[in-house]
Amino acid sequence: MSDAATIKEVAARWLERRIAEDWNVADQAALDAWLEENTAHRIAYLRLEAVWTRTYQFAPLRRRQPLPRQDGFRARFGRLAAGLIVIAALGGGLSFLLRAPEQKTFTTGLGERETITLADGSKIELNTESALRLAANDPRKVWLDRGEAFFQVRHDDKHPFVVTAGNQRVTDLGTKFSVRRDSDRMRVAVVEGKVSVAPVAGHIQPVLLKAGEVGLASREGVSRSRKAIVELEDESAWQKGLFIFHSTTLAEAASQYNRYNRAKIVIANAQAARLTINGALPTNDVDAFVRLTQKFFDLRVERREGEVVLSR
Repeated sequence: MSDAATIKEVAARWLERRIAEDWNVADQAALDAWLEENTAHRIAYLRLEAVWTRTYQFAPLRRRQPLPRQDGFRARFGRLAAGLIVIAALGGGLSFLLRAPEQKTFTTGLGERETITLADGSKIELNTESALRLAANDPRKVWLDRGEAFFQVRHDDKHPFVVTAGNQRVTDLGTKFSVRRDSDRMRVAVVEGKVSVAPVAGHIQPVLLKAGEVGLASREGVSRSRKAIVELEDESAWQKGLFIFHSTTLAEAASQYNRYNRAKIVIANAQAARLTINGALPTNDVDAFVRLTQKFFDLRVERREGEVVLSR
């Protein structure tokens, strides 16, 4: 390969990483260093970035990932890059787009759910306010950008099913499992089969989770606990539009409702928050929850704009 072709390939790999993987400060520093090494590096990268940005409108990715520094190389080479955008769009830049890891994004709004059926028969069910991406050339590679999803995977030893959530990676070993991503931690609950959980970066030994186990992964590592399978199945009752409560505190139940509904439930004092309930209720019916708690606990109900306040 010529020097120009080599530089272009390296620039393409940098852009692929920035778009398809979790991007951090160290990655940005390494990219900046490569860009500063040579004018040709900067030009190649800017050309590819310009074509990608104009062609693929992945807004959630652009909001989530930091952009290259605006000072330095971009200030000095902005005019040159602008002149090269047209060339990139009409010429060599298009060959990169043909090779780029195109992805499809699925999102759900507040209280919404969506089922995705893959060609191999595997199913993904997205919970409220969730965002998930599939690699078009390999739909068994999934990124959960936010929220929660339940995976029913058809196992294939030669083509593992991999879910990346933040800086953690979950690999299916023949299973049904859920993944929930909250800020800087991830929760994995295995209903059937087993999965392995490991950081995306580094050489830490994967943690194996079997049916009935729940793993909480954070920067400190992975902690695990056990639950009855029926409990884990009840936790996934959102797939049927239900909450199933077993001695659940009102505080926790209110927190669950608030994930699915615009009208927010506020538990006004600790005495009411510690009360517990049992039963099955629709995820989208705040009034049913309020009627139940008012009837059995004689709670005071105050309705404000966008809120229902319960107190005792």
